[in-house]
Amino acid sequence: MLAAVAGISRFGLGSGHLPVALLAFMALYGAVYLDRSALYSLGVQYQADTQVAPLDDNASIRVYPETRAVLTRITELVRIHGHGSFMYAGQDMPYLYFLTGLENPTRSLFDFLDTTDSARGAKLLNTLREQHVAVIAINTSPSLSPALERATLRALERQYPVHERIAGIEVRWTLDAAGSHQSHVRSPVAKP
Repeated sequence: MLAAVAGISRFGLGSGHLPVALLAFMALYGAVYLDRSALYSLGVQYQADTQVAPLDDNASIRVYPETRAVLTRITELVRIHGHGSFMYAGQDMPYLYFLTGLENPTRSLFDFLDTTDSARGAKLLNTLREQHVAVIAINTSPSLSPALERATLRALERQYPVHERIAGIEVRWTLDAAGSHQSHVRSPVAKP
């Protein structure tokens, strides 16, 4: 289409209205067809996009309804059990900082990019204690970064004994943050 507009303009085969009409058609096509089709089938065939649930009020991002349910529950737990301005979201979940409005106590967003190991082992445990982090979320099957070491996970389980598991993500909080809540595990929801 862009080549057609350029050719028409170059050879003077139309007034100024034809190129404008073609560009308007392309914009309308993009808004109506491309914006509503699934990304994985784009250019092959039309399939309606099933990511139709708005993520939250702060982000006009559409996600799968199951993903929204998982992230909504995680955000609720963090808001209920967290205090202060920090939470820890690891591995590969930096979006939780945005969704909860809390800060990352480490220097790492994605563990595989962190050359300082600030989100691993003793450094992580010390940072969480120093910053008085009351709630954490651990992705038990990260797609990019390696999972936390078993020794670190055991130490986190002792430091944050109360938990709820949601679709492969463990939200854990301290007993101080839990108040009179008892430890429980919910049945998993579809993985985001």
